[in-house]
Order: sequence, then C-alpha cells, then structure tokens
Amino acid sequence: MAVTMLPVAVATVLNYTAPVFVVLFTWALWHEKPDRRQTVAVIVAFVGCVLVTGAYNIVDMNLNWLGLLVGLSTGLTYGMFTIIGKNALRHYDSWTVLTYAFGFATVTLLVLQPGATLEMFAKPLSAWLWMIVLVVVSTVTGFGLYTSGLKHLSASSASIAATLEPVIATGLAFALLGEVIEPVQMVGGVLVIISVLILAVKKDAPTNLVSTP
Repeated sequence: MAVTMLPVAVATVLNYTAPVFVVLFTWALWHEKPDRRQTVAVIVAFVGCVLVTGAYNIVDMNLNWLGLLVGLSTGLTYGMFTIIGKNALRHYDSWTVLTYAFGFATVTLLVLQPGATLEMFAKPLSAWLWMIVLVVVSTVTGFGLYTSGLKHLSASSASIAATLEPVIATGLAFALLGEVIEPVQMVGGVLVIISVLILAVKKDAPTNLVSTP
C-alpha cells in the first residue's frame, strides 16, 4: 500500500524504521535500554538506508500524509515480527514459530483475497517456477535464517542487521539488471555495513581494578 501511495524510495526507507520501533519496544517491554553501540548503529543504518534508496532527494517527491502514515505502519508491524518472534523463541523452535506465522498468514490472505488465489492457477508454468523460487529462497529461507538468528542476537541487533537488505538488493540490481549505482548510494551501503560491524564488535571484558596481594 505504501508503494502505491509514495515514491518507492520513501516507502522503502519507512519500512526500515523497524529497528527504531524494535529498540523502543524492547526498552518499554523488557527494560532493555539500548547501549551506545546500538544507538549509534541504528542511526548510521537508517542514514545509510536513506542514501541507498535515494530518499534523500525528498524535495522532488510528491508526498501525502496518509501515505507516510501507512509507510510508518509498515515499519511498526515489521518491527513487531521481531518482538513477537523473539518472545515466541523462548518457548518454541525457530521453524515452529515460522510455520505457525506463515500458516496463519496464508489463511488470512485466502480469506481476504480468494480471487487472487484462483488467478494463480491460470498462470503459465514459468510464472509458477518464479513463484516457487520466491517462496523457497526469498521468503522461507530468508525469514527462516532471520528467525534463527533471533535466538543468538538481541531483538534490536537483529533488526539493525536486517537493514543490509536494501544494500544487497541494490548490489544485485547492479550485477543482474545492469542498474546504475550512484556514488551517494555507495556511501549509504558502506554506512549500513559499518552499522552491522559496530554491532559485531564485542565489548571489552571489565578490567579488575582490585589489586591482589
């Protein structure tokens, strides 16, 4: 919905406000106050996403308040997947969580869009093959790895790391589709990678200041 109401770049960036919502939710719900590394990383990652998607050129874009609200809601609901998934992983295996999440999502879509399901059966075999690749590689494998990663990372760190998605998408568009990458987009990609590296740096162990005899 956001893409139909806003420029694609702006809609994409609003989707990647998810780490901000995740940080706020973990702080409010679990009293996990973000440390300095996470705060710096989420800011750097968001700025990087703005540059990668080209949303910095907002002056030339036609925006509307309803579209912005829908876009922010995308970031909010995307962030909630991380929050709810992290909580569910305390009791269930990552693939169990994903199976139930996608299962209920399928039922919901069948109820809301029954016509779209019937239309799929009329598509040619080539469309089905691409759909299978989209489901297996991009959806099941992608979300499966992300959900598994939630078991080893905090919700905030996992959400920030996921901002690599638009950077990788831009790189693939350059390599496979021949799209031109502007220097500003390259800088944005570097910033997102830096934000992930900031999270990867381990904290130094506390030094024992008490002298021993």
